[in-house]
Amino acid sequence: MDQFSKPQGGWVKIYRAIQKNSLWKEKPFSRVHAWVDLILLANRQTGIIRRRGIRITVLRGEIGYALRELGERWGWSLGKVQRFMDEMKTDTQIDTRNDTENVSVTSLIRLINYEKYQSCDTENDTENDTETGTEQEVKE
Repeated sequence: MDQFSKPQGGWVKIYRAIQKNSLWKEKPFSRVHAWVDLILLANRQTGIIRRRGIRITVLRGEIGYALRELGERWGWSLGKVQRFMDEMKTDTQIDTRNDTENVSVTSLIRLINYEKYQSCDTENDTENDTETGTEQEVKE
């Protein structure tokens, strides 16, 4: 196996402006394209959205989009979006929470590992991933 076919540890930064690129907008999205899109759509910090005039707090790592909106964005049917989300929940990649206690206006999608994906400790994470990967290869 050469160096380019090995899975690499660590992570890369993707600038959110990629969403403006014509290649990004091609539809229908693939499943991995949709997954990365969710990561890009997630709030970087806590913010507010309004649904039917009701103010809703969206926490860091959450997405305030309706499934219908995601379907339009990705070029998917509502059923396909729902099945994708169900699979992501089963795989513990996402979770949902209701927006308010008394009124059901929307659900918010929470990325389970958002902090891991967006950690500011890039140098340390990469260093630790590399060390762990090297130790594992030696043991094998």
